[in-house]
Amino acid sequence: MLIEIKPDLFEKSEKLQEVNQLLALFSDRRRYEYFCDLTEVIDSNVFKSLLDIDKQLIEEYFNRFITGCTKVDYCVANDSTPECFNVLEAKRFFNQPFTIVLENSENDGYFLDAISEAFRKQGKKFRRHYDNGWISYGNAGGCTNIINFIERQKKSFKNLPKRQEYYLRCYVLVDSDKRFSEDSSDTRKRLETYLTKNNVSWHILEKREIENYMPDEVIAEMDNNRNYYDAYLKLSEIQKDFFDLQKGFKGEQQNKLHPKVARLMENVSEEDYKHLKNGVDNKGIFKSEFPKKFEIVTREQLLKRTAHQSDPNELENIIKNITELL
Repeated sequence: MLIEIKPDLFEKSEKLQEVNQLLALFSDRRRYEYFCDLTEVIDSNVFKSLLDIDKQLIEEYFNRFITGCTKVDYCVANDSTPECFNVLEAKRFFNQPFTIVLENSENDGYFLDAISEAFRKQGKKFRRHYDNGWISYGNAGGCTNIINFIERQKKSFKNLPKRQEYYLRCYVLVDSDKRFSEDSSDTRKRLETYLTKNNVSWHILEKREIENYMPDEVIAEMDNNRNYYDAYLKLSEIQKDFFDLQKGFKGEQQNKLHPKVARLMENVSEEDYKHLKNGVDNKGIFKSEFPKKFEIVTREQLLKRTAHQSDPNELENIIKNITELL
């Protein structure tokens, strides 16, 4: 992210405090890169009164901008306009953590932690922002509550001059809940429409749930439900993508499955189906304990688990997309 500080903030000496506040916020452990047209402000009293370190950073970022032609994402000016924040808006907007909205922040957070570690080059900025408290995992409490979660965030901006959604700093990551590749969900369609309207970036996973990204190598070492996991490991990669790892086939007889699920799973043996039919034995703790296994996964294992997907670089791209918004 690149923020432009407009020259009009340097025109009056009484703006020194506000400029200092902005520079302190942006420069804190180099949280944000910013740009100010040095040629227009260098002779102003405000610029001359800045700390030497701030003058040096303004010059550094100015030189980087004019040589790299980096795109400006936001701007701060003396007055609020449709294109720019005023100082009050800027402090509210840039001071808030970037929120990654998850269906379950505790359990799904293990997945995000894992991919930011696995793809270390792409995840470097992500981890730095997370470690400094500039990223938070928002707990929506399920896909159906994500809209309510974001609406609550929007209300906190009701006294600011722009439309409330303009001040949102968030990214939504949700399970697809697909039972087969062409499955669709009205809930997710409504969510996509809402997020588009509110200019919120999002990603819906290709696989059914976060758990479906667990590498085979990790599942092979699970020390309980061995018959269940051994039967699961015999499934094809596509079958694993849309199998409900917690609930199995939810007790359904094989001849009672949804036609497209039955077609996807038609080569599962009768014996393996018996093991998979009712899901794991410890359903009560599966959702909280299984995701912790992401702490031991490797980049190679994750790439292997996604190699057959329409986007084999899905996990790397999630981190890239979030990083671009920081």
